[in-house]
Amino acid sequence: MEGLRELTVVGDRVFLSFLVNQLDQEGIRAIVFDHHTSAALGFAVQGLGVRVCVAEDQYERARWVLADVAPDLASDMVPEGDTSTEGRSGR
Repeated sequence: MEGLRELTVVGDRVFLSFLVNQLDQEGIRAIVFDHHTSAALGFAVQGLGVRVCVAEDQYERARWVLADVAPDLASDMVPEGDTSTEGRSGR
């Protein structure tokens, strides 16, 4: 596996499981970081979530999966190559 890239940050355990399952069904292996920290705090700390990362070469496909299952999360993502901050929610 080449380098990893962060796909999104998730603060909901049920959605995390769903997203990882959807990625897996598309043949995309998701690596979840910070899961133990968030679980220990019971996802109780506002803004603390788990990072979902995928292989660099699977990132574009993973973005499509995310857009399909969570359009609101995908709409906050920066388009590939876009470095401007105009129109972003700042989350």
